[in-house]
Amino acid sequence: GEGRAWLGLTEALTLLIAVDVLFLVFVRFQVAYLFVGDAVAPAPGYSYAEYARRGFFELLLVSMLTLCLIMALARWTVRGTAKAKVAFQVAASVMTVLTVAILASAMKRLGMYEDAFGYTRLRVFTHVFMVFLGGVLAWRGVTLWWRPERFAVGAFAAALGAVVTVNVINPDALIVRHNLARELARESVEGAPRAEGAVDVGYLYELSLDAVPELARGLSSTQQLSDEFRARACADVSWPEWSLSRWRACRALSALAPEPVSAGGS
Repeated sequence: GEGRAWLGLTEALTLLIAVDVLFLVFVRFQVAYLFVGDAVAPAPGYSYAEYARRGFFELLLVSMLTLCLIMALARWTVRGTAKAKVAFQVAASVMTVLTVAILASAMKRLGMYEDAFGYTRLRVFTHVFMVFLGGVLAWRGVTLWWRPERFAVGAFAAALGAVVTVNVINPDALIVRHNLARELARESVEGAPRAEGAVDVGYLYELSLDAVPELARGLSSTQQLSDEFRARACADVSWPEWSLSRWRACRALSALAPEPVSAGGS
C-alpha cells in the first residue's frame, strides 16, 4: 500500500529508464541477429555450448531479476499524483516488453541448442518454464494498468499451468520422438555431419517407461530394447505398483518381434 512506499518517483524513474535504455540496446542487436537474420548457427567465435547455453542462462536470470525489480519498485515507489502513476506505469511497461523480448532471445538460443543436440529433460522443463515465465511477465504488464492486486492470482495460475503442461506433454516420450525424428532428418540430408549432435541412444535408454512406446516405434533395430526394459515393464507386480506407463510399455514391447533371442547376438 501507499504506507509502505518510501522510494521517490525521481529515483525510481531514473533506475527504470536507465535499465530500459540498456535493454533496448541489447534487444536491438539480438533481434537483428536471432530473428531478422534468422540465425541457425552461433555467433562468430562461439561454439553452440558457449553461445546457446551460457547466453541462455544469463538471459533467463536477467528476466527473473527484472520481474523482481518491477514488483519491488511497484510496491515501494511513491506515486502521489495521477501523472506520477502514469509515468511510472509507462516506464515499467517498457521494461516489461523489453524483458519479454530478452526472454524470447533466450528461448531462441535454447531452440538452436536443441536443434543441434536434441532434447533432454532439463531442456524440456526449462522450455516450459520459460513459456510460463513469459506469461507471468505479460500478466505483470497488464496488472501495472489494471487490477494490480490480481497479479498473484495470475502468477499462481501460471505455475499451476506449468505443472499441468509438464504432465500432459509426457516429457520422456516427447524427448524420444523428437530426437529420433531429428536423427532421421539428419540422415536424409546428404553430407550431414555425423559427429556433432548425433542422437544419444544411451541417454534415451535412461529415461522412464514412458519412453518405451516411442523407442519401440522409432528405433530401426528394436533388439536394442534390452531385457531390462522388459523386466521393468512386464514383470508381475501388485496392484499398487501398476501404472498406465508400465502397461503401455509392456504392450509396446510385446508387439515387437518375439522375445529377444538371448543367444548373444546383437
